[in-house]
Amino acid sequence: MLATITACLVAGGTDVPVFAHYMPWFETPESNLEAPGQWGYHWTLQNRNPNIILPDGQRDIASHFYPLIGPYASSDPDVIEYHLLLMKAAGIDGIIIDWYGTQGTNGDIGGLLRNSDAIANQVQTYGLDFAVMLEDRFSANIGNAVANVAYCRDNYFNLPSYARDGQTNEPWFFNFGPITFEYPSAWNQILSAAGEPVQFLPLQYQSGEVGINGDGEFYWPTEDEALDNHLTLLNIFYNNRAPSLNRAVGAVYPSFIDFYEEGGVGDIIGFEIPYEDGATLEDTIDAALANEDNIEMVQLTTWNDFGEGTIFEPTVERGFQDLIALQRLTGSTAPPSAYQSIFRLFQNRKIAGEACNPIVALSQLETIATQLNLGSYATAELLLDFWDENYECCAGDLDGNGAVDFTDLLTVLGAFGSTDPEADANGDGAVEFADILFLLARWGPC
Repeated sequence: MLATITACLVAGGTDVPVFAHYMPWFETPESNLEAPGQWGYHWTLQNRNPNIILPDGQRDIASHFYPLIGPYASSDPDVIEYHLLLMKAAGIDGIIIDWYGTQGTNGDIGGLLRNSDAIANQVQTYGLDFAVMLEDRFSANIGNAVANVAYCRDNYFNLPSYARDGQTNEPWFFNFGPITFEYPSAWNQILSAAGEPVQFLPLQYQSGEVGINGDGEFYWPTEDEALDNHLTLLNIFYNNRAPSLNRAVGAVYPSFIDFYEEGGVGDIIGFEIPYEDGATLEDTIDAALANEDNIEMVQLTTWNDFGEGTIFEPTVERGFQDLIALQRLTGSTAPPSAYQSIFRLFQNRKIAGEACNPIVALSQLETIATQLNLGSYATAELLLDFWDENYECCAGDLDGNGAVDFTDLLTVLGAFGSTDPEADANGDGAVEFADILFLLARWGPC
């Protein structure tokens, strides 16, 4: 078991940690430094244009599902906060970042690294942990892969939030493959850059390709489309494969409904796992709970791979229902309303600059975020209602009595020369003569 996260487990549910596989690859025209002004590939694939607004008001993105917050940039701090607060409420213990490294042939590697660093540097704030899953498919040579592992050594493994094995204290390190390096001698060299032994897990049935470097395997959803047997294959892994491994990581997923063919990439998956109104998720939760003695971790596959339709992140189509269902696995006791409060916080952050007093509004949102992080959901909901009531307040009515009057003027005079946001009538960051003029121009009942 992972020593760093056992204290986060909640009564009920599974006794093993639950991590969400996290994609850091989304870019908007504003965030895309590699191709300024363009949407990132994972919102467009080959033929979608998010600049087009469809009749239903949604952007034209490469997915069968639409994020509840709309298409976003992975580096957006408000998005990161939203995702991690949702995970915490659902009882998720951490994330596994789908990680491309610092060297490779993919043109977006710089953005992927920036986004990965942004999320890795925030997980501890929310009491979560993280690990990385190396994608070796774009490594042009062993030197690329060695440099990528060295980056983990120097920038991730030393963080207190990096997930380590409870028995060996070795950092958990995953590989989605191997794809490029399919022979053990390559991994001898690559993993030597870690600076310490790691708990190294490739995909199911591929540990032979990494030799003695491997410590186990993780499961990823698959099926023979003609047999509709994804659940059978999952249980075969649990019952027949996992007991023979030193470490095994199971999988829980709601669906696998990819957009590659519609997005102009081609039919590269070859199967579809339907949502079945949540039944697929319930079945995979049942399988994980029944086999928890054979696994060290459950991986949610995935948090936000919109292109493959495996998402737990709230969508327009499914709302929060998958996170609510997931609480049976994690043991979380958060009320369903917690997710709506977290969503409201995100929405309010995007409009706080337009509030009558932006500085006060932003300060109040920080308080709300703290309450949500503490799990004080009822308090946060009350504060959100109060925030909404005061968003379109009477400008200059500092005490909220429905008028700009002498008491407001006294508030300004009492804090004159300071930066007190409660007395900063015009919201420019300073209490000064301009605030007095601001009040006088609006004097009287609202």
